[in-house]
Amino acid sequence: MNLNNFEWRKLRILLINFGIVAMGVRQLSSFLKKNLQYNSIVNILFLQHGIDEKQANLIANFISYQKYNVVGFSCMTGDYYEVRLISRLIKSAVPHPLVIWGGVHPTSSPEECLCEGGADLVFNAAAEIPLAQLLSGSPLKEVSNIAGWMDGELLTNYMDVSFPAPDSMPFPDFEFKDHFTLQDNKVVPLDMKIFRQRYPWRGTHYYAITARGCPYHCAYCCNIYRGKFRRKSVDYFIEELSFIEKKLPFFSTLSIQDDSLFMNDVSWIQDFSEKYKEKVNKPLRAALMPKFATCERLEPLAHAGLTYIGIGLQGSSRLNKEIYGRKETSESFLDAVNNYKKFGIVGRVDVIVDNPYEQEIDLREIANTLNEVPKPFPISVFSLTLFPGTKMQTMARRDGLDNLFLGDPYLPGLCGGDPEGKYTTPQHYKDLFNCYIPNLPKKVCKYLINKIDHKDVQRKIIRYSGWPQKVRDIGAKLRGISPLIFDKALISLNKKIR
Repeated sequence: MNLNNFEWRKLRILLINFGIVAMGVRQLSSFLKKNLQYNSIVNILFLQHGIDEKQANLIANFISYQKYNVVGFSCMTGDYYEVRLISRLIKSAVPHPLVIWGGVHPTSSPEECLCEGGADLVFNAAAEIPLAQLLSGSPLKEVSNIAGWMDGELLTNYMDVSFPAPDSMPFPDFEFKDHFTLQDNKVVPLDMKIFRQRYPWRGTHYYAITARGCPYHCAYCCNIYRGKFRRKSVDYFIEELSFIEKKLPFFSTLSIQDDSLFMNDVSWIQDFSEKYKEKVNKPLRAALMPKFATCERLEPLAHAGLTYIGIGLQGSSRLNKEIYGRKETSESFLDAVNNYKKFGIVGRVDVIVDNPYEQEIDLREIANTLNEVPKPFPISVFSLTLFPGTKMQTMARRDGLDNLFLGDPYLPGLCGGDPEGKYTTPQHYKDLFNCYIPNLPKKVCKYLINKIDHKDVQRKIIRYSGWPQKVRDIGAKLRGISPLIFDKALISLNKKIR
């Protein structure tokens, strides 16, 4: 496709996203609707993973029938193969639409997306500014943060990540009349029934962001806004929540998906807490970086309704410093735990395993640190994954270890790949982290940790892991029914189990 001659007027745009939460795509759709002219239209197609060739053909036929001339994909690395399949089938049509990819994978691997994936154009990080430039008629060579083919050559014009002032953006797009999904091998309008079936907790648990960006530079992270940070004003965000309450009247719990809600200045947190309590007054969930877990920040948020936080331990102090590039230690993590438990807040802990750089001393430190967290607690244990373009990938290739990682970035949902020939954390440690420490009393777990170098103890940890796993399964079912009931149950049990 000759991008120089593409007519950026009277557009029929279809945005495609895997997953129905789709915070970025909903924001982009609203932005386009606000800025497009000349009777252009913008629709969203929400998909679920597992798209085969038959379903991809259905999608391609739908695009052709609806005469879309721009199709935009939001593409994580785990979406790549399915996005590639759909893109190739779209481009077999005559005439075919302009195929644009944005998101994490096009940012880290633009050439793969353009040369093998079937994209005509890819965006680096935030798409709003380059899209606005394209829509205003700017020549392709003058548009920032894009890559594409021009006159037979690959043009790459990647610059520093930039995005519009948060308060200038319209609210996320929840206009159901413009949305579609794949259901029973048909592309159908997205109605409220399907939406509630697929959105977490039947739509009662609303996902939002107050800011883009993260001040950390973790070596394994593929966050496209690392090092950048801009946050919405309190009044703007409260207004957004009021808008969502009208669109989704069943919304009853707020989950803020910022890398850390706590990393703003204390005055923003205090102002938000007061206004949220007064005008919204719903249970609140958020992510927390240990460094920012001060009582000064926790107290107003707890008063406003904060009941549950996600917090990353990830590894031992050595792994965090030398391998992960994280500014956290086991001590800073436990300081954060001691602070949030003062306010009766439940913490879900993230831990990384299957790391070829880990040693026995690291695993013991992780176990002892986890054993200090109030029990029971939710835990997420992930296989370390080498995402394209990360410092971790560069380090592992330098050290000749990149073929040992179990995590496969091209599989959806951070799934582990084929374990043959890969490094895996010993199973007794995985079971200890996953099943025993989050659910059993501290003294029992301390005994297991102290004796874990005994082969007989290792075998017993693996053999009997099903019993503590049943406790975890009960919690998972309760969480699936109601996150609020789940949080209250954990807070109550925290007071009884030591």
